[in-house]
Amino acid sequence: MSRVELNGISKSYGTTAAVRGVDLAVSDGEFVTLLGASGCGKTTCLRMVAGFIAPSAGSILIGGRDVTRLAPNRRDTGMVFQHYALFPHMTVAENVAFGLKVRRVGAAEAHRRVAGALELVRLGDYGGRFPAQLSGGQRQRVALARAIVIEPTALLLDEPLSALDSRLREELQLEIKRIQQGLGITTIFVTHDQSEALTLSDRVAVMRDGLIEQIDSPAALYRRPATSYVARFVGRMNFLDAVVTARSSQEQYELRLEGPDPQVFHALGRQSAAFVPGERVAVAMRPELVQLGSEAPNRLRMSVEKAAFLGSRWLIHGRAGGGTAIFVELPDGGPIPSVGSALDIGWRAEDVLLFRHDDDTRSASAGAILQGEPA
Repeated sequence: MSRVELNGISKSYGTTAAVRGVDLAVSDGEFVTLLGASGCGKTTCLRMVAGFIAPSAGSILIGGRDVTRLAPNRRDTGMVFQHYALFPHMTVAENVAFGLKVRRVGAAEAHRRVAGALELVRLGDYGGRFPAQLSGGQRQRVALARAIVIEPTALLLDEPLSALDSRLREELQLEIKRIQQGLGITTIFVTHDQSEALTLSDRVAVMRDGLIEQIDSPAALYRRPATSYVARFVGRMNFLDAVVTARSSQEQYELRLEGPDPQVFHALGRQSAAFVPGERVAVAMRPELVQLGSEAPNRLRMSVEKAAFLGSRWLIHGRAGGGTAIFVELPDGGPIPSVGSALDIGWRAEDVLLFRHDDDTRSASAGAILQGEPA
């Protein structure tokens, strides 16, 4: 059994709480990613599992064993660091064998396991080279081989791909997933890159201010974010201010968009929150779910300001009534609206998300929030 459990884990530095009572259970063979912005507590959580940081409160179990106070080398985990952490004076094979040497594994067995680990990461012919003779991607493969050669109960990866260029990062994502699935090893991965998290994970835990905001499958996290923060952080999202004018059933709402030209929107409120007439809400819509034309449901008219080519699609930047920024994704191959033109757009009621109008949504509802781009 290789289940990893965090029970009420907290970590404080003086009066500053880095992690605040996190509960997380990673099942045997599961790949879970901790996703969040810098300072959210994701790396602190991972390092507490690894044993490099002692928790201020709570307990950590690996394979049913309480390891909260054990040293890192007694936890049976393999760690892959962001910047490789290879010994430059050792060959690739010697780097991979280091953990086996510390564990006093016999020479013949160590040789067999090192050869197997290097073959697994597709570096079988590189054992005699030194780290300086390798590319960044190859060094990260060596670091991965070093982590798995000890046959750990759990594999821990701390932003291992962030130093690589985008194409190599995508290639190694596939390699990591292939290796993880082949070994069936329980894995906790830390990243600030949402695309990476959605590609690799069985489940993603979005962290914020030392807490888990939501944990779910990649598809559920993207399609049904539980909070406005998750909606803003995972993928692209448009936000508009509105007031609830009617609630026709448990799920169906009529909304009046705020601004100089009020318009009526309809939404299916599938989140857990219920809203009452007169309540201010934030209306959220994914740019890729837009429908074009004057007959589109939940219709808006936007003025096109910019069209950015993204390869397989176009990202249209514009403004709706009142100056609110709007972003629309259109597939490549169709007509692209020209700058300065007016575009009729809309979303189906089932594609509209509603959130309470709090501090998060007030900061978001000035326009669309794009991951990695300013509002």
